[in-house]
Amino acid sequence: DLAPGKTVKFEQDGLHVMAFDIDAALSKGGTTEMTLTFTGGDKLSMPVKIDTIGGAEPMAGMDHGDGN
Repeated sequence: DLAPGKTVKFEQDGLHVMAFDIDAALSKGGTTEMTLTFTGGDKLSMPVKIDTIGGAEPMAGMDHGDGN
């Protein structure tokens, strides 16, 4: 949950967005547009850098809150 007006910074090994089964035209090093939709319908769009997961166990040690 995010408090109204709270600033959030997305970064590797911190808060981040993971996408699965993305279009093959999107590749590491590129950018794309991402839209977050919040409860109540507000939307926030931004350009994002596309990166890949590294390491043998990329999600080890990450806290995904409710287990997702």
